[in-house]
Amino acid sequence: MEREAILFRERVGKVVWPEGKRLALAMYVALEEWGEETIAKYQRPPQMGPGAFSGMKLPDLAITTTIQYGFNVGIWRLLEIWEEMDVYPNLLSSALAAERHPDVFEVLVKRGQKVVGHGYDQGRFIAQLSDKEMKEDVKRCVKIFQKVVGQRPKGWGSPGTRQYENLIETLVEEGFEYHMGLHDDELPYILKIKGNRLVEIPYRIVDTGELNDYSMYSRNDCRTTPEAIDYMKVFFDARYEDAQKRPALMSLGVHPYISGRPDRAKVIREFFKHVKQFSDVWIASFDEVAEWWRKKFLT
Repeated sequence: MEREAILFRERVGKVVWPEGKRLALAMYVALEEWGEETIAKYQRPPQMGPGAFSGMKLPDLAITTTIQYGFNVGIWRLLEIWEEMDVYPNLLSSALAAERHPDVFEVLVKRGQKVVGHGYDQGRFIAQLSDKEMKEDVKRCVKIFQKVVGQRPKGWGSPGTRQYENLIETLVEEGFEYHMGLHDDELPYILKIKGNRLVEIPYRIVDTGELNDYSMYSRNDCRTTPEAIDYMKVFFDARYEDAQKRPALMSLGVHPYISGRPDRAKVIREFFKHVKQFSDVWIASFDEVAEWWRKKFLT
Protein backbone atom coordinates (compact mmCIF):
# COMPACT_ATOMS: atom_id res chain seq x y z
CA MET A 1 0.00 0.00 0.00
CA GLU A 2 1.11 3.55 -0.73
CA ARG A 3 -0.08 6.73 0.97
CA GLU A 4 -1.10 10.02 -0.62
CA ALA A 5 -1.19 12.34 2.40
CA ILE A 6 -0.70 15.96 3.36
CA LEU A 7 2.63 16.00 5.17
CA PHE A 8 2.35 17.15 8.77
CA ARG A 9 4.99 19.85 8.34
CA GLU A 10 3.02 21.27 5.39
CA ARG A 11 -0.35 21.52 7.17
CA VAL A 12 0.10 24.86 8.91
CA GLY A 13 -2.45 27.33 7.55
CA LYS A 14 -4.11 24.85 5.19
CA VAL A 15 -7.89 24.69 4.84
CA VAL A 16 -9.26 21.23 4.09
CA TRP A 17 -12.74 21.14 5.66
CA PRO A 18 -15.97 22.60 4.26
CA GLU A 19 -16.73 26.29 4.80
CA GLY A 20 -13.26 26.86 6.20
CA LYS A 21 -13.90 24.82 9.34
CA ARG A 22 -10.77 24.15 11.38
CA LEU A 23 -11.71 20.90 13.14
CA ALA A 24 -13.83 17.94 12.02
CA LEU A 25 -15.51 15.74 14.63
CA ALA A 26 -16.49 12.36 13.16
CA MET A 27 -18.90 10.20 15.15
CA TYR A 28 -20.16 6.65 15.35
CA VAL A 29 -22.24 4.46 17.62
CA ALA A 30 -21.17 0.81 17.81
CA LEU A 31 -24.09 -1.60 17.32
CA GLU A 32 -22.45 -4.91 18.11
CA GLU A 33 -23.55 -8.48 18.72
CA TRP A 34 -21.64 -11.51 19.94
CA GLY A 35 -22.39 -15.09 18.94
CA GLU A 36 -22.51 -17.36 21.99
CA GLU A 37 -20.20 -19.95 20.43
CA THR A 38 -17.80 -17.23 19.31
CA ILE A 39 -17.56 -15.88 22.87
CA ALA A 40 -16.61 -19.34 24.11
CA LYS A 41 -14.08 -19.94 21.32
CA TYR A 42 -12.29 -16.58 21.25
CA GLN A 43 -12.90 -15.41 24.85
CA ARG A 44 -13.97 -11.95 23.68
CA PRO A 45 -17.21 -10.96 25.45
CA PRO A 46 -18.26 -7.29 25.61
CA GLN A 47 -15.33 -5.31 26.97
CA MET A 48 -17.35 -3.54 29.66
CA GLY A 49 -19.27 -6.43 31.17
CA PRO A 50 -19.05 -9.91 32.67
CA GLY A 51 -16.02 -11.86 31.51
CA ALA A 52 -15.96 -15.23 29.78
CA PHE A 53 -14.32 -18.27 31.33
CA SER A 54 -13.34 -21.73 30.20
CA GLY A 55 -16.11 -24.33 30.38
CA MET A 56 -18.94 -21.88 31.04
CA LYS A 57 -22.43 -22.94 30.01
CA LEU A 58 -24.03 -21.14 27.06
CA PRO A 59 -25.75 -18.84 26.71
CA ASP A 60 -24.36 -16.98 29.72
CA LEU A 61 -27.21 -14.68 30.75
CA ALA A 62 -24.97 -12.13 32.42
CA ILE A 63 -23.19 -11.58 29.10
CA THR A 64 -26.23 -11.74 26.82
CA THR A 65 -28.35 -9.38 28.92
CA THR A 66 -25.49 -6.89 29.15
CA ILE A 67 -25.55 -6.78 25.35
CA GLN A 68 -29.34 -6.54 25.21
CA TYR A 69 -29.41 -3.54 27.55
CA GLY A 70 -27.80 -1.56 24.77
CA PHE A 71 -30.56 -2.42 22.31
CA ASN A 72 -33.48 -2.35 24.76
CA VAL A 73 -32.58 0.86 26.58
CA GLY A 74 -29.22 2.46 25.81
CA ILE A 75 -29.64 3.19 22.10
CA TRP A 76 -32.95 4.94 22.66
CA ARG A 77 -31.53 7.21 25.35
CA LEU A 78 -28.66 8.13 23.02
CA LEU A 79 -31.12 8.75 20.20
CA GLU A 80 -32.86 11.36 22.36
CA ILE A 81 -29.53 13.20 22.65
CA TRP A 82 -28.80 12.99 18.92
CA GLU A 83 -32.22 14.38 18.09
CA GLU A 84 -31.80 17.16 20.64
CA MET A 85 -28.36 18.05 19.23
CA ASP A 86 -29.24 17.36 15.57
CA VAL A 87 -26.32 14.99 14.97
CA TYR A 88 -26.16 11.81 12.87
CA PRO A 89 -23.45 9.35 13.95
CA ASN A 90 -22.58 6.42 11.72
CA LEU A 91 -23.77 2.98 12.78
CA LEU A 92 -20.57 0.96 13.15
CA SER A 93 -22.35 -2.37 13.05
CA SER A 94 -21.92 -6.09 13.27
CA ALA A 95 -24.08 -7.74 10.63
CA LEU A 96 -25.26 -10.11 13.37
CA ALA A 97 -26.69 -7.09 15.18
CA ALA A 98 -28.70 -6.16 12.07
CA GLU A 99 -30.06 -9.72 11.91
CA ARG A 100 -31.06 -9.72 15.57
CA HIS A 101 -32.31 -6.13 15.88
CA PRO A 102 -33.83 -5.04 12.55
CA ASP A 103 -36.28 -2.76 14.37
CA VAL A 104 -33.44 -0.67 15.83
CA PHE A 105 -31.76 -0.33 12.45
CA GLU A 106 -35.03 0.57 10.76
CA VAL A 107 -35.54 3.57 13.05
CA LEU A 108 -31.95 4.84 12.83
CA VAL A 109 -31.57 4.34 9.06
CA LYS A 110 -34.92 6.04 8.44
CA ARG A 111 -33.59 8.97 10.45
CA GLY A 112 -30.66 9.22 8.02
CA GLN A 113 -27.86 7.41 9.85
CA LYS A 114 -25.57 5.25 7.69
CA VAL A 115 -24.13 1.81 8.36
CA VAL A 116 -20.37 1.13 8.47
CA GLY A 117 -19.26 -2.52 8.18
CA HIS A 118 -17.83 -3.90 11.42
CA GLY A 119 -17.57 -7.62 10.73
CA TYR A 120 -20.26 -10.24 11.16
CA ASP A 121 -19.59 -11.10 14.82
CA GLN A 122 -17.93 -8.83 17.39
CA GLY A 123 -16.60 -11.83 19.27
CA ARG A 124 -13.60 -12.31 17.00
CA PHE A 125 -10.97 -10.10 15.38
CA ILE A 126 -10.75 -9.98 11.60
CA ALA A 127 -7.04 -10.60 12.06
CA GLN A 128 -7.88 -13.98 13.61
CA LEU A 129 -9.49 -15.19 10.37
CA SER A 130 -7.88 -16.85 7.40
CA ASP A 131 -7.93 -14.97 4.09
CA LYS A 132 -10.83 -17.15 2.91
CA GLU A 133 -12.80 -16.58 6.13
CA MET A 134 -12.09 -12.85 6.01
CA LYS A 135 -13.34 -12.48 2.43
CA GLU A 136 -16.46 -14.49 3.26
CA ASP A 137 -17.05 -12.30 6.32
CA VAL A 138 -16.92 -9.08 4.27
CA LYS A 139 -19.22 -10.46 1.56
CA ARG A 140 -21.63 -11.81 4.17
CA CYS A 141 -21.83 -8.42 5.88
CA VAL A 142 -22.59 -6.59 2.64
CA LYS A 143 -25.32 -9.09 1.76
CA ILE A 144 -26.98 -8.90 5.19
CA PHE A 145 -26.93 -5.10 5.35
CA GLN A 146 -28.45 -4.85 1.89
CA LYS A 147 -31.20 -7.29 2.86
CA VAL A 148 -31.99 -6.12 6.40
CA VAL A 149 -31.11 -2.43 6.33
CA GLY A 150 -31.69 -1.64 2.66
CA GLN A 151 -28.23 -0.10 2.16
CA ARG A 152 -24.73 -1.38 1.67
CA PRO A 153 -21.98 0.22 3.73
CA LYS A 154 -19.55 2.61 2.08
CA GLY A 155 -17.00 2.22 4.85
CA TRP A 156 -15.48 -0.47 7.04
CA GLY A 157 -13.94 -0.49 10.51
CA SER A 158 -12.81 -3.80 11.98
CA PRO A 159 -13.51 -4.90 15.58
CA GLY A 160 -10.84 -3.46 17.84
CA THR A 161 -9.31 -1.70 14.80
CA ARG A 162 -7.34 -4.90 14.20
CA GLN A 163 -6.82 -5.72 10.53
CA TYR A 164 -4.21 -6.81 8.02
CA GLU A 165 -3.34 -5.71 4.49
CA ASN A 166 -5.36 -8.34 2.67
CA LEU A 167 -8.51 -6.92 4.26
CA ILE A 168 -7.81 -3.50 2.71
CA GLU A 169 -7.38 -5.15 -0.69
CA THR A 170 -10.65 -7.04 -0.23
CA LEU A 171 -12.51 -3.83 0.65
CA VAL A 172 -11.35 -2.28 -2.63
CA GLU A 173 -12.42 -5.37 -4.55
CA GLU A 174 -15.85 -5.27 -2.89
CA GLY A 175 -16.45 -1.62 -3.78
CA PHE A 176 -15.93 0.06 -0.41
CA GLU A 177 -15.05 3.76 -0.54
CA TYR A 178 -13.21 4.14 2.76
CA HIS A 179 -11.62 2.32 5.67
CA MET A 180 -11.30 3.57 9.24
CA GLY A 181 -8.77 2.10 11.61
CA LEU A 182 -5.10 2.64 10.73
CA HIS A 183 -3.10 4.42 13.41
CA ASP A 184 -0.48 6.40 11.50
CA ASP A 185 -1.91 9.89 11.07
CA GLU A 186 -4.31 12.57 12.30
CA LEU A 187 -5.93 13.52 8.97
CA PRO A 188 -7.55 11.32 6.31
CA TYR A 189 -5.42 10.32 3.36
CA ILE A 190 -5.61 8.22 0.21
CA LEU A 191 -4.41 4.62 0.08
CA LYS A 192 -3.19 3.34 -3.28
CA ILE A 193 -3.83 -0.40 -3.58
CA LYS A 194 -3.16 -2.32 -6.79
CA GLY A 195 -4.11 0.59 -9.02
CA ASN A 196 -7.13 1.58 -6.93
CA ARG A 197 -7.62 4.27 -4.31
CA LEU A 198 -9.38 4.15 -0.97
CA VAL A 199 -9.90 6.91 1.61
CA GLU A 200 -8.34 6.05 4.96
CA ILE A 201 -9.69 7.74 8.09
CA PRO A 202 -7.18 7.11 10.88
CA TYR A 203 -8.69 5.92 14.14
CA ARG A 204 -6.31 5.27 17.02
CA ILE A 205 -8.38 3.54 19.69
CA VAL A 206 -5.53 1.30 20.87
CA ASP A 207 -3.55 4.16 22.40
CA THR A 208 -6.58 6.23 23.46
CA GLY A 209 -5.82 8.51 20.54
CA GLU A 210 -9.53 9.22 20.06
CA LEU A 211 -12.56 9.66 22.31
CA ASN A 212 -14.13 6.27 22.97
CA ASP A 213 -16.33 5.44 25.93
CA TYR A 214 -14.84 1.96 26.27
CA SER A 215 -11.34 3.38 26.66
CA MET A 216 -12.50 6.08 29.06
CA TYR A 217 -14.24 3.80 31.50
CA SER A 218 -12.48 0.44 31.17
CA ARG A 219 -9.04 1.90 31.95
CA ASN A 220 -10.34 3.84 34.93
CA ASP A 221 -9.54 7.20 33.34
CA CYS A 222 -13.00 8.27 34.47
CA ARG A 223 -14.80 6.95 37.54
CA THR A 224 -17.52 9.60 37.92
CA THR A 225 -19.69 11.69 35.61
CA PRO A 226 -17.83 14.97 36.36
CA GLU A 227 -14.49 13.28 35.66
CA ALA A 228 -15.76 11.98 32.31
CA ILE A 229 -17.19 15.36 31.29
CA ASP A 230 -13.90 17.06 32.17
CA TYR A 231 -11.89 14.38 30.34
CA MET A 232 -13.86 14.87 27.11
CA LYS A 233 -13.79 18.64 27.28
CA VAL A 234 -10.03 18.73 27.88
CA PHE A 235 -9.50 16.30 25.00
CA PHE A 236 -11.61 18.42 22.65
CA ASP A 237 -10.05 21.70 23.77
CA ALA A 238 -6.56 20.38 23.04
CA ARG A 239 -7.57 19.31 19.54
CA TYR A 240 -9.37 22.59 18.95
CA GLU A 241 -6.36 24.61 20.04
CA ASP A 242 -4.10 22.65 17.70
CA ALA A 243 -6.63 23.08 14.88
CA GLN A 244 -6.17 26.84 14.96
CA LYS A 245 -2.69 26.21 13.58
CA ARG A 246 -3.36 23.27 11.25
CA PRO A 247 -6.54 21.42 10.15
CA ALA A 248 -7.49 18.61 12.48
CA LEU A 249 -9.74 15.60 12.80
CA MET A 250 -10.98 13.93 15.95
CA SER A 251 -13.56 11.24 16.50
CA LEU A 252 -16.07 10.06 19.07
CA GLY A 253 -17.25 6.47 19.42
CA VAL A 254 -19.90 5.28 21.87
CA HIS A 255 -21.49 1.95 22.77
CA PRO A 256 -25.17 1.85 23.82
CA TYR A 257 -24.57 -0.63 26.63
CA ILE A 258 -21.90 1.71 28.04
CA SER A 259 -22.99 5.29 27.31
CA GLY A 260 -26.72 4.51 27.27
CA ARG A 261 -26.85 4.66 31.07
CA PRO A 262 -28.30 7.90 32.52
CA ASP A 263 -25.04 9.05 34.11
CA ARG A 264 -22.92 8.36 31.02
CA ALA A 265 -25.55 9.71 28.63
CA LYS A 266 -25.31 12.95 30.59
CA VAL A 267 -21.59 12.99 29.71
CA ILE A 268 -22.38 12.75 25.99
CA ARG A 269 -25.02 15.49 26.20
CA GLU A 270 -22.69 17.87 28.04
CA PHE A 271 -19.90 17.15 25.55
CA PHE A 272 -22.08 18.13 22.58
CA LYS A 273 -23.24 21.26 24.38
CA HIS A 274 -19.59 22.23 24.75
CA VAL A 275 -18.64 21.45 21.14
CA LYS A 276 -21.58 23.33 19.67
CA GLN A 277 -20.26 26.57 21.11
CA PHE A 278 -17.57 26.58 18.41
CA SER A 279 -18.73 27.68 14.96
CA ASP A 280 -15.59 26.48 13.17
CA VAL A 281 -16.11 22.81 14.14
CA TRP A 282 -17.69 20.48 11.58
CA ILE A 283 -19.73 17.77 13.34
CA ALA A 284 -20.01 14.95 10.82
CA SER A 285 -20.30 11.23 10.29
CA PHE A 286 -17.40 9.14 9.01
CA ASP A 287 -19.34 8.77 5.74
CA GLU A 288 -19.45 12.56 5.36
CA VAL A 289 -15.75 12.96 6.15
CA ALA A 290 -14.80 10.27 3.62
CA GLU A 291 -17.08 11.70 0.93
CA TRP A 292 -15.64 15.18 1.42
CA TRP A 293 -12.06 13.93 1.29
CA ARG A 294 -12.78 11.90 -1.82
CA LYS A 295 -14.33 14.89 -3.62
CA LYS A 296 -11.54 17.25 -2.59
CA PHE A 297 -8.55 15.00 -3.26
CA LEU A 298 -9.70 12.37 -5.78
CA THR A 299 -11.63 14.47 -8.32
